[in-house]
Amino acid sequence: MVNTPEATPHGRVMIKRPVEIVLCSIGSDVTYDLSSKNLSAHGFFIEFDEPGRFPFTTSSLLEVWIKISDEQTVFFNGKIDRIAKKDETSDILATDIYVEIVQITAQDQEMLKNFISENTDNIDLLSAS
Repeated sequence: MVNTPEATPHGRVMIKRPVEIVLCSIGSDVTYDLSSKNLSAHGFFIEFDEPGRFPFTTSSLLEVWIKISDEQTVFFNGKIDRIAKKDETSDILATDIYVEIVQITAQDQEMLKNFISENTDNIDLLSAS
């Protein structure tokens, strides 16, 4: 396994079509189906209507699957890094629930980086994270 991804030229991207995400507590059978349009090689922001009712707390460790195509799914262990309610003065993000990648295989990391690179023609690039 490769630990936290090193800095890469791949910044955070906003994708027009959200990717499907499944996550659960490590070892749990209870999964949550979510989506994200905001990805980087280091993690992603979750789209969730009520962040205050999100079923995990900061530092929760998770198993995460991101479906990047019909044939490819990226798997990694992640950690809830931040949960914050929407603030009227906030920036471009619709919510503030961030999942950080803490452990990922080299193969899955490469698939995620390639997905981000391949979608840079169809997205708005945000500042690198």
